[in-house]
Amino acid sequence: GIYLGGTGSANKLDDYEEGTWTPACSQVTISAIDHAKYTKIGRMVNWSFYFNCSSGNSSPIIVTGLPFTNQHYCTQSPINSASGNAIIYNPHFRIPPSSSSLYALKNNDTSIVGNELDGSHVIASGTYMIA
Repeated sequence: GIYLGGTGSANKLDDYEEGTWTPACSQVTISAIDHAKYTKIGRMVNWSFYFNCSSGNSSPIIVTGLPFTNQHYCTQSPINSASGNAIIYNPHFRIPPSSSSLYALKNNDTSIVGNELDGSHVIASGTYMIA
């Protein structure tokens, strides 16, 4: 570990982890995952992913598989998506408390549905706090 701001045990940073995770989404067919990574430092988790969608249904997009459970509501924005099927304004993810899933939203927190992402790619990153 490393000591920050003093040499007492409360100042020792000894919780660091890097890894990969597997995003899943039953509302779209994920045809390829370019990357899905995370870094955990103490209680903070930084995550990112890039995947391609080949088809989707009419259900709201929920990406599951984050490596840790979120403690508080948080919004991750923006989502970068290129889609030939829909123009999506203000795309973002929300992670509810006690969840490890990302809810895809747009505009005034209206759900993004699977068929809006047909043939597109989705790139996103964010940070959340765990308990």
